Amino acid sequence: MKEDGETLVVQSFEREKWMDGDPGTFFITDHYLNYDYMLVNLQRVAPDDLVSLLVTAYHNRATDKLIKAFRENLKIK
Repeated sequence: MKEDGETLVVQSFEREKWMDGDPGTFFITDHYLNYDYMLVNLQRVAPDDLVSLLVTAYHNRATDKLIKAFRENLKIK
């Protein structure tokens, strides 16, 4: 979470797709040019998109053990 309380930093391997689709909601600053992170405007993001981004970011970074526990807790196969 950024200091403004309205912007979230999220890891994404598909940030161009998100930014091209809605640049007012998904964007980067120069600081993030060489990283696989983007900024998300929490005032504008659709709840389903935010859930998708957060779950995908978790799966991209978590260990297999943590992913298995996550799926078991949500009863996802």
